[in-house]
Amino acid sequence: MRGFTLIEIFVAVFVLSIAIGAAFTFLSSGIKIQRETVGNQALLDQTSFLAEYLSRSLRQAQKSIGDGFCPPAGENYEVLATGAIEFLSREGDCRRISLDTDEGYGIIKEGKGNPPAITGSGIDIVGLTFVIDGEAETDDKQPRVTFSIHARSRSSDAEIFFQTTVSQRDFDVEE
Repeated sequence: MRGFTLIEIFVAVFVLSIAIGAAFTFLSSGIKIQRETVGNQALLDQTSFLAEYLSRSLRQAQKSIGDGFCPPAGENYEVLATGAIEFLSREGDCRRISLDTDEGYGIIKEGKGNPPAITGSGIDIVGLTFVIDGEAETDDKQPRVTFSIHARSRSSDAEIFFQTTVSQRDFDVEE
């Protein structure tokens, strides 16, 4: 009856530890890739919702004909010094969309005072800008707003920057 030598046992342990190490590396890299994929997908889902929500809101804005406080009378949109945008909703309410960084990360809020966030907790909005073209009824241009969003995932290294332009649904004509 013959047993294993010490060298054979060391070789077997060495080969087994290499196999286990390779399997562990493969498994941990798979988990890391899956985590990044989930983070990227969450970022894309949330920014897609945000783009659609902002586009729909801005597209349905009305021209101000009232007291001129939101936005000034005869205009469709107003970008404030803070970078926020104000406009009249389809229902005639003054709406403000702004970037708030008071929490240590950026969130987009809708409303005045202490409004609720319209972004999810999984993303950090790094930048939000609005550029208006054709805001007055006297410029012979259909009002349109270009907005840019720079967002980052809080759970992965995913980052996205996108920009889109939205024109007002109603024609901008003098009444």
